[in-house]
Amino acid sequence: MITSALNQNFTKILIANRGEIAVRIIKTAKALGYQTVAVFSDADSASPHVSLADYAVHIGAANVSESYLDIDKIIQAAKQTGAQAIHPGYGLLSENAAFARACRDNNLIFIGPHSDAIELMGDKQQAKQAMLAADIPCIPGYQGAGQSNEVLRQEAEKVGFPLMIKAAAGGGGKGMRLAQNLDDIETLFNSARSEALASFGSEQLILERALINARHIEIQVVRDQQGNCIHLGERDCSMQRRHQKVIEEAPGIDISDRLREKMGKAAVKVADSCDYLGVGTVEFLLVQDGQEERFYFLEMNTRLQVEHPVTEMITSIDLVKWQIDIAHGKALPLTQEQVSFNGHAMEARLYSEDPANNFMPQSGQLTFWQSPESQLQEQDIRCDHMLTPSACISRFYDPMLAKIIVWGQDRDQARRRLIQALHQTHLHGIKHNKDFLLELANSRAFTGQDDESSVHTRFIDDNLKTLKSCNQKPLTAGQWALAAVLNYLLQANHRPSQALALPLSKQMLLHCDTAPEESKQQSISITPLSSSENISHQGFYRVSLDGEVIEVTVIDFGENNFTCQINGLRENYFFSRHQQQLTISGQDFDFSISDISYHNRQSSTGASSDAGQGGQHFAPMNGTVVSVEKSPGDIIQQGEVLFTIEAMKMELPVKASCSGTLTRLNLEKNQQVASGQLLATISAEEEVTE
Repeated sequence: MITSALNQNFTKILIANRGEIAVRIIKTAKALGYQTVAVFSDADSASPHVSLADYAVHIGAANVSESYLDIDKIIQAAKQTGAQAIHPGYGLLSENAAFARACRDNNLIFIGPHSDAIELMGDKQQAKQAMLAADIPCIPGYQGAGQSNEVLRQEAEKVGFPLMIKAAAGGGGKGMRLAQNLDDIETLFNSARSEALASFGSEQLILERALINARHIEIQVVRDQQGNCIHLGERDCSMQRRHQKVIEEAPGIDISDRLREKMGKAAVKVADSCDYLGVGTVEFLLVQDGQEERFYFLEMNTRLQVEHPVTEMITSIDLVKWQIDIAHGKALPLTQEQVSFNGHAMEARLYSEDPANNFMPQSGQLTFWQSPESQLQEQDIRCDHMLTPSACISRFYDPMLAKIIVWGQDRDQARRRLIQALHQTHLHGIKHNKDFLLELANSRAFTGQDDESSVHTRFIDDNLKTLKSCNQKPLTAGQWALAAVLNYLLQANHRPSQALALPLSKQMLLHCDTAPEESKQQSISITPLSSSENISHQGFYRVSLDGEVIEVTVIDFGENNFTCQINGLRENYFFSRHQQQLTISGQDFDFSISDISYHNRQSSTGASSDAGQGGQHFAPMNGTVVSVEKSPGDIIQQGEVLFTIEAMKMELPVKASCSGTLTRLNLEKNQQVASGQLLATISAEEEVTE
């Protein structure tokens, strides 16, 4: 039951989190008149949430186990600063029952549900058993105590395929594997256990029948200390990749008032059944087959959701304010009948990942950041983020960088505004998924124009081959010309208004790493032309490549932005420089080039060629080696797992690209590796004997 501590008054709140959610909570808390305390690790000392808060406490090393997951350090930080309440945000300790208990044991108000509800809903085994007892529809599966591979295999045969293997104590796609049949199922059990243990400290698994082409619909619920409970409608989170949400929206597509009421009542029943307190989300899988609609309980998130802003947009409710008010003991200000929904909202998650390389997480130094809010300045566009133009993205944390949220009078207007906001979002220094988000938002299935294809939880997986942003793309002639002119100006270290009086041609050899192998380099000739006296602020250039001549006019030139006209088409661009690399972004592209005119072309291409040999295996991302499966001298078959790397809450097994003998292994368990580092070499043989 809820302790009396929740009735205490508080004026100072410690936010036990980091990144964009810490910034978002601090802003609301300060607007309400509360003092705020941030906590930070070594890696986050320059993070915006640290400077935004009234106080900040250093709590340890970058690794979350030594900082953000250390309950004792966070409790001590609250005592040290005199904070009377703690807001956990989402992720990290937000659904940790031991943390909620520790807060109350130390007379600190935990702004969230009591530990019993967290414990029940945090364990998928117990939660599913409780929901079945409460007559909530659940997906057929197995949630028993027997956890050996033999028992799980037997139960998998009973449940049937396709089958979802899930971490009992987890969420967010961690410790989750899809099995199509019994082949390799024990390997899937083992990898799911390993990831579950690393992410949640528990190896327990449950099995569920996989509902292919189902939609992921979640209901926002809120329950106060007096036992009043309401729902705030649904969010459609079906656009997912690796079980991680990518684009969310509210309300859901084709959700009738009757279905909304039915799912809403079920969600309220779930919250009442566990004596919930505060803001939470009940997730369902929805199957719409012709005239039949069936929904099944998936899980309850006992915290604020990442995608909560879309609900805020259509209800005009600040959910963080409601969380704080409920923690004070205040009753809900609205009844269910008073809740109204206005318009449509969408949220896109900007991730530091490389879509062209299987969405590998990216870390490193940013060189430029431009939020869409600063460009569009509209109340209907919001960007929750933790970025600065020179932020360092750490490999220790989740790869989500920002959330771009928009509102429209209807779904189509919201979708257009989302595309508009993405066009005005610019991020340099690391690879990201902006182009991927634009492609999804423009897809026929997402716009509802394709009767044969609709959005469901496996839509991205099923359509990866046709999504162009998942492949390396060659630069257009116009983009090469744009890069050449900007490179010329920056190297000459003068503004267009100071252009040379007489034409002076220059030859360049530009290199683009992200282009396909056959089109990474481009030889270019650029000639600046004299300017008219009437428009002397403009710079005129003639660019020649592959026999094509392109006219480029530089209209304006700033510190990180410039306006160009290419063959008559004018557009604004952003740029940044880091060492020898120049990054340029427009509304629908983002690429980096380097000028290798003064380098030996043979050695440059030779290094690239050597790196591509099949027997060499490189680190696909910055990370930590969590397992090593083979040893030097082992006979290797193509496709066998050599080692596994973990970064940004994701484990990636690296498999042998060819058969042969493992002649070199430059790694060991728990070693830190850098992206592109040579880790293993297989000497291929004509015949590999067993």
